[in-house]
Amino acid sequence: MLNRLEYFLVRFLYITLNLLPFSVASRIGKGVGYLLFLLHKKRRDIAIENLKVAFGREKDIKEIRNIAKKSFQNLGLILVEFFLSKKHGRQWCEKNIEFVGYNEAFRKYKKGKNCLLLTAHFGNWELMGIVTSLKGAPINVVARPIDNPLIDEMINDLRSYYGNKVISKHNALREVLKVLKNNEPVAILLDQNTSPLEGIFVDFFGKPACTTPSLAILALRTGLPVYPSFLIRKGPGFHKFVVDQSVELDISGDMKRDVEVNTAKFTKIIESYVRQYPENWLWMHRRWKTQKN
Repeated sequence: MLNRLEYFLVRFLYITLNLLPFSVASRIGKGVGYLLFLLHKKRRDIAIENLKVAFGREKDIKEIRNIAKKSFQNLGLILVEFFLSKKHGRQWCEKNIEFVGYNEAFRKYKKGKNCLLLTAHFGNWELMGIVTSLKGAPINVVARPIDNPLIDEMINDLRSYYGNKVISKHNALREVLKVLKNNEPVAILLDQNTSPLEGIFVDFFGKPACTTPSLAILALRTGLPVYPSFLIRKGPGFHKFVVDQSVELDISGDMKRDVEVNTAKFTKIIESYVRQYPENWLWMHRRWKTQKN
């Protein structure tokens, strides 16, 4: 019953937002994000503490709180843009998204040359996958299932509406290898905390962060190029889609060492984007929760 109640509330929100003009819906999303910043003390405190770790020597508390607030507002806008993606997806793609370096990566994919995408919970990561599909290059996205299976099904239907596929994070390796073999690109979000059994520690803003080595393992085993890919917010409904040149892997022949070095390299790339656009990142996540004993 609780799952059904949560689902009906989310469904009601989805229908209501789709009845509104985008300008009104986006203001609501931004407002909801700001309310979360004001009322959700636990997540606000996590965001501010994370920002102190990252920028404590560079920014004062006023700047840090402002970045945290904008990060919450970005989360509200993500929800609105994602929920309106069926209605406005093609319009955003054609009019409101600036593409930088995109064609280099996906021209190869369209010719049957596969690739891996390095990305993060940054900008509007949900819309990024939709945009690739709208440009004729559907991808596979590895994601953790939502605890409520009814909402999980609804969200995955939206993610896959234009041709993308969603791979559950749980035991994903076999499915990932299968789709890569079929020449289907895979996007992996590499910026979340993980357990010591699943991750390795690499530097992130000067502090060890437990990180999944999955992308480095896949890149080293398959030899596929890795393209850093980020949808950077320029404003409500406006984005810049950046696909950098493929990352030059560090290969010595020592697999353990190579996995660690390249995972650190990927994480530094994410850090560089977060430094440039800090309000775009998900600061309310406990990135440094797992620590070395």
